[in-house]
Parts: sequence; C-alpha cells; structure tokens
Amino acid sequence: MAKTDDQKVIILISDEYKGDPDFVKGILEKAVTDRKLQEEKELEKMNKKQEQEFELEKLKQQEFELKRIKLKQLNVNFTCNFEVLDQAVICENVLPVSEGPWLDKLKDLGVILTDTHICSKPMQVLIGGDIMGRLLTGKRKLLSSGLVAVETHLGWILMGKVLQVNTERVNLAMTVASLFVKEAEISDFWRLDVIGIKDPMEKISKHETDLKTKEHFKGTVKFNQDNRYEVCLPWTDDSSPLPDNFNLAKKRLEVITEKFLSQLEI
Repeated sequence: MAKTDDQKVIILISDEYKGDPDFVKGILEKAVTDRKLQEEKELEKMNKKQEQEFELEKLKQQEFELKRIKLKQLNVNFTCNFEVLDQAVICENVLPVSEGPWLDKLKDLGVILTDTHICSKPMQVLIGGDIMGRLLTGKRKLLSSGLVAVETHLGWILMGKVLQVNTERVNLAMTVASLFVKEAEISDFWRLDVIGIKDPMEKISKHETDLKTKEHFKGTVKFNQDNRYEVCLPWTDDSSPLPDNFNLAKKRLEVITEKFLSQLEI
C-alpha cells in the first residue's frame, strides 16, 4: 500500500430511472465519473460543459460531458444526487488499507471499513470538496498510530500515513531459519514427529525383537483379581503415567455450577 492518505469508500450507485444498482469503488476528491460506468448504467446525459485545465505550463481547453448520478449507502439508508464530469479514466486501482493493529482498533471502536480487500477495479467515482462537505457527519475517531477515521453518509474513510514495516529483521529471521533447515537431515524431522519415541527396529533386528517380546510376555503375564489375564505392555515401561487432570476438571465444574446458580437467582 502506498504510504499516503487513504480516502476510499465502497458505495452503491443506481440508475434512478431504471433502478438498477451496482457496487462501485469511489474516492472522495472531485466530482468525476468514468465513461465506462456511464455506458453500463445509462446515466442521464446533460448539457456539455467546458472546463479549463493547466497542463505542462500551458492553458489547455478541454471539453467534458456533464452527468447526474445517484449514490446510495450500502445499507441504502442514505441517497444523494449530484452532477459529475465525464472522464474516460480517473485513476488506476488504489491498494486497500494494509494489515496492521489499526484494523483491530477500528473494529473495537465500531468503525467498519468497506475497502479492506484487494479489488482490481479502477476508481469509478471521484467526489470533490463541493459535495464532500454535505456528506460529512461530524464523527471521527483518532487512533494512537496517527490515523484518523472520518464518518460520511456513504461510510467511513481512513486518512493518515501507515507506519512503515521494518523488513530487515524479518529477512534476517528467514535467513537464519533457512540455514537451520539446510543443516538438518530429513530423518531428524521424522524423529521430531514421533516426539522422541524411536522405533527399536532401528537398532535390533526383527527376530531379536520377537524374542524379547516373548520373554517379556512370559515374565509379566498373570491372573488379576477378576481372574483375567493381565500383561504389561513392553513399550510403557519407561513412560510416565498419564495425568488424570481431576483437580482441573473439578475446578471448572465448580465455576460453571456457580455461574449457573447465580443466573437462576437473577
């Protein structure tokens, strides 16, 4: 994302004569709309207007076509009509708000941004200061990072500079991790996957394993109090007993019971 002001907002544009709505991507700067959008939605054509623009230190006269459009909020609670100037291209796609702690902070403040995902569409509507003043609600949220969220009738916009991410430490960590991976062997990862439990077949042959298992069975088999055969498993001799977590389960039960009783009293 370009580390500059971000004043984009997703809005709903509708042909007031045919009632055919569509989502568009807008930027609050100057009242302009692109020609492609006008052709698709068959916006009302009005008289042409001449406007002068200063380009390359020369006064150049350029002709624009004046249109009237209707914008709606995503929840269709607000609608506004105003005139815009026809222009083939306003600007190319602008990247959305980059990921960062400011998104969680805005969510906690109840601020919902509509342009937080990558969208390949170019800007289709440009709203200028002559219209912008009527769209502001007066609400704003100031973040500790310096970003400012401003509410309009069309949605929230985010303004300010996004903090630079220090990529040197990230690259260094990736390099160190890569070195460790290159020094390790594939068999080491297999041993890690079994959490230290090694296959005895790596050390002794299958025949020796069968003999030891048979001897272990003869030496440990016995009758228990229920007159059933009981034998110790050969691979559990050196293993620690599994915890029953009785105290933890009891404490959780007491907390849940206390909450349930308090709700019944209310």
